[in-house]
Amino acid sequence: MMKLQLSSLVFDRIRIIRYFNKCNIFVLLLIVLCLPACNDEGAISSTTDSKSGKQPVVGSVESGESDASIDSFESVTEVVDVTAIDQSLVDPRVIPLIAGQHIEVGTITVTNTETSIVIVYETTGGWGITETHVDVAVDYSGLDTTGSGNPKPGKFDQQTSHPQPVMKVTHVIDDLEWSVGMEIYIATHAVVVSQQGEETALAGDLEFPGRNWATYFTYTTQDANVDPRGRLQFSQAVYETEELGRSRKNLVHIEVQRVDGAQGTISARYSIVGGTATIDKDYAIANATEVLEFLDGEISKIISIIILDDNEYEQYESPFETIDLVLEESCCLGTQEVTQVQIADDEELN
Repeated sequence: MMKLQLSSLVFDRIRIIRYFNKCNIFVLLLIVLCLPACNDEGAISSTTDSKSGKQPVVGSVESGESDASIDSFESVTEVVDVTAIDQSLVDPRVIPLIAGQHIEVGTITVTNTETSIVIVYETTGGWGITETHVDVAVDYSGLDTTGSGNPKPGKFDQQTSHPQPVMKVTHVIDDLEWSVGMEIYIATHAVVVSQQGEETALAGDLEFPGRNWATYFTYTTQDANVDPRGRLQFSQAVYETEELGRSRKNLVHIEVQRVDGAQGTISARYSIVGGTATIDKDYAIANATEVLEFLDGEISKIISIIILDDNEYEQYESPFETIDLVLEESCCLGTQEVTQVQIADDEELN
């Protein structure tokens, strides 16, 4: 009877030892699994996405929970005041802001002034922003990445955090050395929330070489002193024409060109001043309006002048010595501001 009891005690001890051995193995496995996450501080990593085969991106900086309702996002304005920054003189680059790899939640807009790169996050569709991270460099190697090529949002140069979600965040980078026409590398990261939950959002058409779906993009800097609407001017200084005789009308087309840009709308007013010819006797205006309006993308407008045959001899009479084009926006006047039409007479001196 005693032997039997001893055997039971030994058996129980063996079971306890095995149990603790299993626990140690389990703890060891947990430590091993956690090691990759600790190797690269600020890196982004998680499990593999079934569609792309790449890992979803998870920010290393905790976003926290927000009690703000989705409706409150609509009343939030720009976080950084950039009222003094004139962004109208360059053509902005707009990149979709994508959450969870497949949801378009807003845009990233990039412009530049003479000295700064301006990056604007803006969400739509009920999404708000709780965090932003931006990294900007003059070459790819300047972006903050892990050894395997994944970006590290927690180490990006500029960051914002918003306990109450916002719809718009502006970053102004004014400590980067760049020149006009230079390609700038930009990595953006955001944490966005909506009634659907919280997501990581990225923008870009270029992929980081790491195993997650992180992206970046480039922006070519522009001359902030050049108006993207362009400038208006006559295509040539002098137009030569003649009377056709036998009371036939001659039509002269004077071209007004839009150069150095064609973005947006621009208008100009022209007038006829001076000259030796008489209106309705020597010439007439085919298109009566004196206002030329260029729509987005339009680069040419025509002023049509009708040359009349008066059956009188005039040696090189000019219907108007000059045509002045007066712009409503004085910033947009080109180099050829005036033009002249010279008419050769078809009658002989008697």
